[in-house]
Amino acid sequence: MANPFNTADNTVRGLLFNVPEGSGLKKWDEATQSYRTNLFSLGHWSDETMTLRPGEGIFFSNSIAQPVSLCLTGEILQGDLSNSVPAGQSVRSSMVPLGGLIQHTLGYIPDPGDIVYLYKSPGWESYNFDDIDHWLLNGVTAEPVLELGEAVFINSQSNKFWRRRFFVWP
Repeated sequence: MANPFNTADNTVRGLLFNVPEGSGLKKWDEATQSYRTNLFSLGHWSDETMTLRPGEGIFFSNSIAQPVSLCLTGEILQGDLSNSVPAGQSVRSSMVPLGGLIQHTLGYIPDPGDIVYLYKSPGWESYNFDDIDHWLLNGVTAEPVLELGEAVFINSQSNKFWRRRFFVWP
């Protein structure tokens, strides 16, 4: 999941304070190339300072049998937005509250060899960017489509910025 809104407190304490007991989060740590886990118990997160800023992503684990709705609110970022994407593995999302094609709608500019992993039940879809065929999914041309509030794994060939110029009013 992703947080497409900016708030005064972009931590899990400030954003996800009313989740079911036993819920969990996994956030990819780029420095160690592994997950950091965070558990909600007795009304608190084990790491309340874990961030979920616009452009970041986490995996949310629901602890109960029925679906849970998570409602995020805040300011819509506007202007020239820039989200750092490091070489190697990272989890990123659009910094604006829109869904759509990752490149042509949301503005991510890939390098040849970049791979985007998108989780769709029951598993992962792997989109490879080729400078000749562009985006490929299982050998077929297809550009990744992100839903509002959805994050993706990006295996980037270089350090880059996911840039987007966005205004609510023209």
